[in-house]
Amino acid sequence: MSRFVFFYYIVLFCCGSKAFAQRSQPDGSAYEVLPRLMLKYYGSQYIGQFTSHMLAGEYVWPTGKGIELRLGGLIDRNVLNYDELYFSNKSGFKSSLIFKQYISHGQPILQIAGRPVLGVSQASKGVIPYYGLELFYNELGFDRTRTYKLSCGQDCDYFERVNYGMVDKRVGVRIQLGFVAEIAGPFYFESSIALGAMSSQLKADDRKPIEYEKEYGLKFREGSSSARLQWAVDVSFKVVIRLLK
Repeated sequence: MSRFVFFYYIVLFCCGSKAFAQRSQPDGSAYEVLPRLMLKYYGSQYIGQFTSHMLAGEYVWPTGKGIELRLGGLIDRNVLNYDELYFSNKSGFKSSLIFKQYISHGQPILQIAGRPVLGVSQASKGVIPYYGLELFYNELGFDRTRTYKLSCGQDCDYFERVNYGMVDKRVGVRIQLGFVAEIAGPFYFESSIALGAMSSQLKADDRKPIEYEKEYGLKFREGSSSARLQWAVDVSFKVVIRLLK
């Protein structure tokens, strides 16, 4: 599955790059500040229950349009007090493809009745804001341990402690707002906030009992045949290295 997702993003990246470039109009001021090719490391991925090592690459056209591909592998680390029992042995990956539009100095971000009400001033030179559309797919695996009361016939039952695996597949889309700022030399800083929706499908493996009398422990989602729609929020900060000016 992970190979398929990686191949899917590469194809989408190539096709999107060509279409994105063809529809662009020249816009030089953002391009004067931004590198053409960037490598990014997501420091914000160390925060949260499912931490990861995440890298990204972005290409920016002279038009101020950019396309970013990011991939990250989960870190097997217990963050919360109950992770050792309910979210241990973490594995899997996070991935996304982001289409961006950078805002040049003097270019309005928001207009009402044809009049600009929000834009970028000349005083903010060296800090380039952007908005974008993010498509993402995450596959989060972990182990869970519970005690079950099981039946062994009429007037017969017993208790068993079971360790089983779970996979949470998340597919979604988010709208991003962010900025890139020059630091020194080839180094930049980037931060963004994103809001959207995702479909989450949680499934347990065959080690989890199907028929039991009682389930003990904290109550978490255990999976179902249908996916669950929920909000998808992301706040990120990244260290950026210029590869090509």
